Parts: sequence; C-alpha cells; structure tokens
Amino acid sequence: MTLDIRATANLSPDLQEMMVQAGKATPSVAVTTITLAGVGLDQWVLIATLVYTVLQAGWFVYDKLIRRRSRGDDA
Repeated sequence: MTLDIRATANLSPDLQEMMVQAGKATPSVAVTTITLAGVGLDQWVLIATLVYTVLQAGWFVYDKLIRRRSRGDDA
C-alpha cells in the first residue's frame, strides 16, 4: 500500500505512521471479524473467487467496449 506524499505532507510523522499501520491491519481485521461471524475458509475462497471474477469481467467490458469506443476504435 502506498500513500500519496502530497496528501500526507501536512500530517505529523506519528499520524502518518498510524495511518500506514491501520492500512496494513485492515484486511486481517476484516477476515477475523467475518470468520468470527461464522464464515468459514471454504466460503472465503468462494467469495474471493466471485469478487475476482466480477472485477475481471468489469475490466474486460471497460477495456473492450467502453474505452475503445471512446477512442474511436470500432474493432
């Protein structure tokens, strides 16, 4: 995870470090919370696969249809 230096230039170094650490901890906190709520590892794999598939399909539609039409490529 990278932060834009210009966006954090006015923050104290302690606050910057805290933001970086919070960003690093967010995925593990989310996994732990949902696991404690009853979602098992097999369901995590299913959720991750579905999210990945939807993202790939969205990128394909954007790249092949929307972006090419806006550039004028009708191929």
